[in-house]
Amino acid sequence: MSEDAEPNFHALARLWLARDPRSQIMGEDERERVVQRLAEALKRRRQSTDHSKQDVGLVVNVDRDHLVPGKGLSEEAFEQLLGFLKERIENPENPTDHGLENRDN
Repeated sequence: MSEDAEPNFHALARLWLARDPRSQIMGEDERERVVQRLAEALKRRRQSTDHSKQDVGLVVNVDRDHLVPGKGLSEEAFEQLLGFLKERIENPENPTDHGLENRDN
């Protein structure tokens, strides 16, 4: 699918609803109404979103050692991520590739 192609919101809504156990007790007409409402909501959401601001091309990989159960990121990983994001915000034209850094050397 190209970037400009519109997703099939009705198909997405049907799949979404099919995975919801509550849909099993709905009649066919009620399921179709829910699908229509979900599809319209998805379409409105997509139209109201500024996609150029969402697609920044940034992917963050976090080593498992920095994931703390029940907490999320370790303090060290969080500080590194925060520093990186601040740098990107302050210098959007001259980003540093932190993916190549090796702090151990």
